[in-house]
Amino acid sequence: IALTAFALLWQSSANAQINAGTQIVNFHIGGALAQNKTAITTWIAQEPKAAVTGVQLDGQYLYSISPVLGIGGALSSSSRTKRYEGLVTGGGGKGTIINRSSTVKAEAIVRCILLPSKKVYPYIIGGVGFGKASVSAKAEPTDDDFWTDTGTQESRKIYDTANISGVSYSFGVGLEGSISRSAVAGLAVRWATITGKTTVNHTINTGSWKFANSENLLLTASIGWRFGK
Repeated sequence: IALTAFALLWQSSANAQINAGTQIVNFHIGGALAQNKTAITTWIAQEPKAAVTGVQLDGQYLYSISPVLGIGGALSSSSRTKRYEGLVTGGGGKGTIINRSSTVKAEAIVRCILLPSKKVYPYIIGGVGFGKASVSAKAEPTDDDFWTDTGTQESRKIYDTANISGVSYSFGVGLEGSISRSAVAGLAVRWATITGKTTVNHTINTGSWKFANSENLLLTASIGWRFGK
């Protein structure tokens, strides 16, 4: 089966949309859906709460070493801001929690086009590199509640900012097609992980939290330009 698939792929590359030596610059924008509590976490009734969708931005460069295979690099970032209502004061008073998280990473990428002779062609893409994820949260009492130690309602940090950095990797599938002689557009679904772990201390109550691995499902639309051969 693998040999048959390779033969079909090789044969279809004769009329490929992309030639060896073609270079492509792609820009992706879309959503990043956090898949674990590290990617965005808040403090409600002393429990972490996962996650919301944020904005994902990517820039990719690909050099085609054949009509099927391309190699290159990618830079990407995501950010989220989410408000929750929960218990925030030492005395159990209610408040608003404002949670922010972000990721940034750089990866070497490889892309394999499955049907290169088609005007709209599917592809598989993967990458490995280095990334960093940051999570922070603030809270302020609402209505008639207040901080029990001062009797005030100012905004305070819930825990120290959590920073995770380490090896990142991603993989996914997509569709891409020509919209003009030099322009392409597409859609992609990818899984992205930044590995690492850290422990942060509560700044309101005693204790600490452990964070490990930022994982996100990425759904993006792209537009790009071809140049070279």
